[in-house]
Amino acid sequence: MGIKEFRQYLKEMIKKADFKSVREFGRESGINHSYISKILSGDKDKPPSPEILKKMAKVLPTSHANLMDKAGHITLVVEPGSDIRYDTSKKIPILSCITPDQPIFEEENIVGYKRIPSQEIKSGQYFYLKVKGDSMMGDGIYENDLVLVKKQDQIENGRIAVVMIEEGNAVLKKVYQTDKQLILQAENPNCDPVMAKSKDVNIIGKVVSLTREYE
Repeated sequence: MGIKEFRQYLKEMIKKADFKSVREFGRESGINHSYISKILSGDKDKPPSPEILKKMAKVLPTSHANLMDKAGHITLVVEPGSDIRYDTSKKIPILSCITPDQPIFEEENIVGYKRIPSQEIKSGQYFYLKVKGDSMMGDGIYENDLVLVKKQDQIENGRIAVVMIEEGNAVLKKVYQTDKQLILQAENPNCDPVMAKSKDVNIIGKVVSLTREYE
């Protein structure tokens, strides 16, 4: 589910609850009415947090679980003859590329989503990047693999990171830091290391795992 689907569902639930205004709904739920108005008008591009959804569920004719499902925080799985089970996996965007002139999560860069068990990721923001080229083949990373990346602007010495150099697109490299510069090391004998000043390198995130899917 996305923000558009959640917005429509919220409108339906507010109408069913017979609230006369957004201000009344906000007062009864304990949520700032201007925040609710921004969700309903499309000024918010992300669904509410689980804590806010819990407040909504107390005064709407739906459950917290249903709101969580519509907001994309969980997936409700219903199997014939069984109770509803809660899938608390996270939906992670898959990016085809990262360019210097656009926000990372620009919609046109997102080619899909992949769910991952919540326990496999820690707090923070994550994305998958589809690998292009064979510069990291020595570490077992090949073209069209998906690497899971934790978004951060610092990286430990010797770790694989997604980095952007000046005006180029983002690439995968091992990062080594010296006193005066960064060494961006490929794992392919045909690729030379790149030496760059720290100010010329934008570290976007740390690679934490690899996924390979076979057709």
